[in-house]
Amino acid sequence: MIYLIALCTTLLAFLWASWRIVGWAARHRGHGLRKGPHALLAVCVTTLLVLGAAAMWLSRSYEGDATARQALSSDGLVAVTPDEGGYLFDGPGESTALVFLPGAKVQSEAYAPLMHDLAVSGVDCLLVDPPFNIAFFAAPSLEDTVGHLSYDHLMMAGHSMGGVVAASHVAEHPESADALVLLASYPSSKIPEGIALLSIYGTEDTVLNPDAYDEARSLWPPDAQQLVIAGGNHAGFGSYGRQSRDGEALISQGEQRKQTVTAIVRLANNIEEDS
Repeated sequence: MIYLIALCTTLLAFLWASWRIVGWAARHRGHGLRKGPHALLAVCVTTLLVLGAAAMWLSRSYEGDATARQALSSDGLVAVTPDEGGYLFDGPGESTALVFLPGAKVQSEAYAPLMHDLAVSGVDCLLVDPPFNIAFFAAPSLEDTVGHLSYDHLMMAGHSMGGVVAASHVAEHPESADALVLLASYPSSKIPEGIALLSIYGTEDTVLNPDAYDEARSLWPPDAQQLVIAGGNHAGFGSYGRQSRDGEALISQGEQRKQTVTAIVRLANNIEEDS
């Protein structure tokens, strides 16, 4: 929600500034806005330019690579099917499912290898496909997305911005999930006690803000767990190539994904044993 507010605020600021500028210009020429026939046109043009720039920015996303496209197909262990707002990875597990939100401007399909490996290991996954590849646009429908799943245990998860959105959902609806998994991310709201939180990031990640991450630790529940993957980076949780401003990974994406899957499956097993 915080990103949506920021976007709307920015747009309104542009409109206000445009109106003030054309008003000043009209007065400078000796007539008011009512007599300035081009004032409304100038504001409309400015609005279109802002919307056009926003559309161009939103259209430039990181696409899934060949490994991602392959993992999006069903095989003998995992059935991949379109589901409400995304893709369902249905493996041999029946008790626990994970709802995953992608990072900003990363196509959801890029996380198919991670979802596929988790499903093979017994944790079914719902990979959310948000509008414009921006996770917060999926926030309004998350309650319905989570509500239709029939599992004993649910885990909310996300990468980068997706993790922020997942954390906000858990904070607002603590009854909807048993656990929260954050990949190179951190919450913006207090996570209630009773929610098992697992935070994972790589040592070579230069996209994640370390100061903001450390400050957000005060929002974690007391029994939160953390995994720092030696040699991992920001983009290594997905399969979409190198990300701008990211550090160079010292391990393969496959190795980073393997360690991530192991940690998440361990958390799922603990939740099932404690129930």
